[in-house]
Amino acid sequence: ICSLLFISATNAQNIKEGNYYFGAGLTGAGFSFGDETSIGVTVDAGYFILDSWSIGGIVGINHYDSETGFSVLANASYYFLETGTGALFGRFGMGVDREQGLTSFIMDITAGYSIFIKDNIAIEPTAGFLIPFKDGRDASFNLGVGFSLYF
Repeated sequence: ICSLLFISATNAQNIKEGNYYFGAGLTGAGFSFGDETSIGVTVDAGYFILDSWSIGGIVGINHYDSETGFSVLANASYYFLETGTGALFGRFGMGVDREQGLTSFIMDITAGYSIFIKDNIAIEPTAGFLIPFKDGRDASFNLGVGFSLYF
């Protein structure tokens, strides 16, 4: 409850055309539809091409049961249902993933909520699916949390 006292009202200028964002996060619970789990670190950045619409990129390093891999994605996000403290967003991305000696194209479908704790700082919990386009690779469900700066 005390932390809610520090959440500021969403300033709609954060997700307006011409603004940028930079973020970092943890995907602390990745569950594949096979038999492995993962934990990862991501860095992302983007630019608002229109109000509520951004394009950007994500670089991630993931540690699986027995190996470390990486991914690089380009994405588009849409922010909607703005409240006094944040906004829901959906993100769609395509990129490349390298793990277990395999390189494959991947698709990322993620939903999240930007909770603005200051005028331009947000905590962003997310949930999403990472879908590889290669035989022998399993899709995964990921939960994460990140921090983003909007300017």
